[in-house]
Amino acid sequence: MDADRRTPDAARAHRLGRIKLLVLAAFFTLPVAAGYLAYSWWTPAQGSNYGELLSPRPLISGRGARCQAVLDLCSLWAKTRSGRRSSAGREIA
Repeated sequence: MDADRRTPDAARAHRLGRIKLLVLAAFFTLPVAAGYLAYSWWTPAQGSNYGELLSPRPLISGRGARCQAVLDLCSLWAKTRSGRRSSAGREIA
């Protein structure tokens, strides 16, 4: 169909479709453009920190505690895996 031979209803539908497309394009493009502008041109005011930093400490003290934690995880995994069956009734390895 040629553009000049469209009926008024078809031309209106075509125009509404184009408007919807432009609104959706703006909806998804504007946040990206705003983020780019905020990153490249806006600089925040100088901030300051209050207090003092805490010194880090080890999560697990000693080698034995680490091995025990690994063994506990292995036994927990074994407990969850034992006794599981498939829908056919076979044991899952």
